[in-house]
Amino acid sequence: MAVPKKKTSYSKTRMRSSTKFIRPQTYHLDDMGLPCLPHRIDSEGRYKGKQIIIKKVKKQEEASQ
Repeated sequence: MAVPKKKTSYSKTRMRSSTKFIRPQTYHLDDMGLPCLPHRIDSEGRYKGKQIIIKKVKKQEEASQ
């Protein structure tokens, strides 16, 4: 029979049992009203209201305008 060599600490026991209570994912609505996960860039390339990623416009679209 297997016997543990050392006592499992309180912290390790709590870490292992924390997966028993998995919570549903939280999300918020971005400026466009689309659901967005927290701490992620939204569909328009913004994070916390600041423009992080600037989308490049294709040359074909520039010529038509």
